[in-house]
Amino acid sequence: SGTQLGTLATTAPVNGTYMTFQIIVTATQVTFKRTDGAGWTLTITDATYRGRYWHIGVGSVSSLTNTPTFKSISVA
Repeated sequence: SGTQLGTLATTAPVNGTYMTFQIIVTATQVTFKRTDGAGWTLTITDATYRGRYWHIGVGSVSSLTNTPTFKSISVA
């Protein structure tokens, strides 16, 4: 289980088309960007949940066959 810190509405994923994201973590905020479209950005300034672990969930899907997969993940 996890704690959802925010939501970001973007255009729907397209089957077979990659989406790209950037996650930036600083001492004061976490910024999540979807970079494959209109430049959607979500910034969380809640410092309650800090630590060395992060998780990208399966999102809101109606069936397990629609679960997203991830590739080329890097942490810098």
